[in-house]
Formats: sequence, C-alpha cells, structure tokens
Amino acid sequence: MAIAKNFRLITICFLTFVATLVAVAGTYLLSVKRGYTDFLAKPGKAERIELKAAPIDPSWIISGSPVCRSAVFDFSHDQSSRSGIWECRGASKFVWHYGVDESIYILEGEAHLEYLGNKFTLGPGDSTHFVSGTKATWVVNEHVRKTFRLYEPGRLVKVMRRIVR
Repeated sequence: MAIAKNFRLITICFLTFVATLVAVAGTYLLSVKRGYTDFLAKPGKAERIELKAAPIDPSWIISGSPVCRSAVFDFSHDQSSRSGIWECRGASKFVWHYGVDESIYILEGEAHLEYLGNKFTLGPGDSTHFVSGTKATWVVNEHVRKTFRLYEPGRLVKVMRRIVR
C-alpha cells in the first residue's frame, strides 16, 4: 500500500514537472520564434521586396568593382534558414567565405567558380550547393543574378562534418 502511494506521488510530481517544462518551452517558442504563430500572415498576399545594396567585404575582392544587391524574401518558421535573391554587376573576381550552408539557382547571367578544387561555370538554370566553413572564388564577367537559400547547420551536423574531414 505504501509503495503504491509513493509511486502515485512520484508519478504526479513527474507529470507536473513535465507539464511545467512543456508550458515553459511553449511560451518561449511562441515569444521568440514568431513563425510558430504567424504562419498564416504571409500566404496568398503579394509582397514587394526591393533589392538593397549588399557590398562584398573589400578584403574579399581580388579585382574589379562589383556592385551587389540582395533581398531576403522568406524565413523558415524556426529562423534557421532564409531565402532570397542576390545579384552582382560589373566585371569582378572575389572570394566568398561561407558562414552557413547555401544552395543557389542562377536566374540570369553567368559566373565562373572555383570551389573545393573544382572549376565550373554556372548559367541560367544551373544550381549548386556550398558548405559553411568553405570559400569559393567567383569570376563575374558582366552580371549574375541568383536565388539563394541559406541554412544554419545544427551542432550535430557540424560535429559530423569535422569528423568526416
């Protein structure tokens, strides 16, 4: 009898603790991660997004005077990824350092790249992926416009990448 009573008390305490933890986590997510609550705010509505100046770090420029603009048009619900458009005009050569994973799709123009020992050209309809912690050399002859998706890999992914390298 005493064991059953103690077991019930422990179960009630445990369930109360779990419920409190869930309530605190839920409150945190609702206050910090707006995507969990405002997911219906954007669908079905036209939004005008203007490209804004997005200069390349001057220490990354090898030659030329690139004029770059970009705009982010979407964030994931947990803010771990964002999508947008980027363009570069003017003959230039620069090194881009990737702080997050990036997938791109070329809309207009052309870029010649050297990445992880590979040389290739990307034009309209081409896509590729870059990994955080790496860098690529870009050569733009006239202009290039791309869509991008930036993604912050989680800790586990970063640890696994270090092990594999």
